[in-house]
Amino acid sequence: MFNIREAAVEDNEELLRLEEKSPQGTGISIVIDRDDYFYRSSLHDNGKVLIAEEDGRIVGVMAYALKDVLIGGEKERVAYFYDLRGEVSYRRSMKRGLF
Repeated sequence: MFNIREAAVEDNEELLRLEEKSPQGTGISIVIDRDDYFYRSSLHDNGKVLIAEEDGRIVGVMAYALKDVLIGGEKERVAYFYDLRGEVSYRRSMKRGLF
């Protein structure tokens, strides 16, 4: 069973390790080289980083920002998701835990 919580600054190093071990893509792997995992979220007014833990170990991460956009001419608040990553061995089961 996963524990989902908001990430804290103290999680930075473990999140960077997770990102390095969990490249995106199949034919071409994409890994972002950064020192501060939270930098991208700091660019958004309402950015949040959620982590999935199992047995006290971070096995997945998902970030989102709330944005006001126009949909059909009406202002709506939506969530923009980014930085979705999970350890390779957890990828199939984690989606059920995060969503």
